[in-house]
Amino acid sequence: MERTRTEKTIINLTYAMLCQFIIFILEFYMRKEFSSVLGEVYLGLDSTFDSVLMMISASNLGIVSAIAYSLYKPLAEADEKRLKAAFKFLRNSCWFMGIFFGVCGIIFSYRLNLILNNADTILNIKIIYLFYLANVILPYFFAHRRWLILNDQRRYIEILNSFISTVLGLLAKLIFLGIYKSFLIFSICILSTTLIEGVITFVVSNRLYPFLKYKITEKLTKSEKKIILKNVKGATLNQAFGLVIHTTDSIYISKIAGIIVAGIYAPYKFIINALKTINWQFCESIAASFGNLAAEGDIKKLEKRFYDVLFIGNCFFSAVVCNLIVNFSPLINIWMPKNHIFDNKVVAIILFNFYLMGIHKIVKTIRDNMGIYWPARYITICEAIINLAVSYFGVKFYGIAGILGGTTISILATCFWWEPYLLYKHGFKTKLTVYFKKQFLYYALTFVCCYICVNLCKKLVTQVVWARIFYNTLIVLIVQGFIFFVAFKNSEEYLFFKELICSKLGKRSC
Repeated sequence: MERTRTEKTIINLTYAMLCQFIIFILEFYMRKEFSSVLGEVYLGLDSTFDSVLMMISASNLGIVSAIAYSLYKPLAEADEKRLKAAFKFLRNSCWFMGIFFGVCGIIFSYRLNLILNNADTILNIKIIYLFYLANVILPYFFAHRRWLILNDQRRYIEILNSFISTVLGLLAKLIFLGIYKSFLIFSICILSTTLIEGVITFVVSNRLYPFLKYKITEKLTKSEKKIILKNVKGATLNQAFGLVIHTTDSIYISKIAGIIVAGIYAPYKFIINALKTINWQFCESIAASFGNLAAEGDIKKLEKRFYDVLFIGNCFFSAVVCNLIVNFSPLINIWMPKNHIFDNKVVAIILFNFYLMGIHKIVKTIRDNMGIYWPARYITICEAIINLAVSYFGVKFYGIAGILGGTTISILATCFWWEPYLLYKHGFKTKLTVYFKKQFLYYALTFVCCYICVNLCKKLVTQVVWARIFYNTLIVLIVQGFIFFVAFKNSEEYLFFKELICSKLGKRSC
């Protein structure tokens, strides 16, 4: 029997959360071993390369997702001819971008001093960089197959694929890191995850979609190409500058503050990125459902589902922020020496940025899956300019807090209000007063939860790190859960999820 959109979304989300939790534990252990074996310099180098290469990675430019949007309608209508034409256009675009960005990355290898001080003094630096480059370029050549699976609401397949390849890759890193204690060998192992994932995607997609085994001759019409290319232009401007925003912090830290400080920032960045990945998995799990609804033109239902998603997203971010505000330092102490942690001011900025970016990601996901690309083309241009300027001057007066504060100011000045404005104007076609009332209430309640939890956790006297983390987490769950329950127990969003959970448990009421 064909599953409903909600059932598909729940399956996708369940697989995503379980797999991501296991990967996080393995990644945490691997990073701890990495730090103890290779030290802070290579930890900072790994963090910096990840940030820089994100800027030339097609999977992050948004161009592919804008083109892949054209798959929704033929998939919803079971129109194989149009699906083949859209898929062929997507495939050719991915291959072209893979070659183009690969060449750009190779050229950049001769200018590594732009992002690293004394890059020439690091052994095999250029070879290591090229392995990192290959790891972000290879996905271009199977991205079209991956997006076909995702847009067909079969994300659980892609999640299992990513889980298997990531776990095997992490095991390879741990084994060879322990044997050779070499960053060069470690960088070679990074490729194993991508190669395994590519092979699995190729085999699975051929089984699910038999037409992939044969030559595709169908082509998009000129009008269809025109619409896609317009979306691509908007997405390119938007996402390319968005990458500047997301990589500015790490690059400024390594270049201006130094690679040692970048190494200290690395564990904070790792934990935040792991949590961002959970949010990304959540957004990707709901994306196809929203894209399918948009293709059918059911705007009222889309708006209602958006508020449901916003509710569950804020519950997650509130719980995480309240937890980390009291547990970040103990967690980092497990990983790094006590003198390698940031003060409370820096931690607060990191968490506030995480919350703002998380909500932005949810709003942006809905906007993208309603095909609203072109009107959003200037958002991240403005955000990137503000971020670069404020962070550059901020680091001179406030150090790392100035760099991270630049990100905060740029978000508040642009996408904080601009993204929802475009979603409501071009998507829901209603006023966004309701959105801001709901969102400011979520922020206010989170602030109250953090204030109460910080003061309660201060009274704990145990010096055992794991015990402190456990008791802090318990306090946060009780406080945050109680406050949100009292505030939203009669809301439509809470009642929707309560009914949904009850139905899945086989109960009429709970």
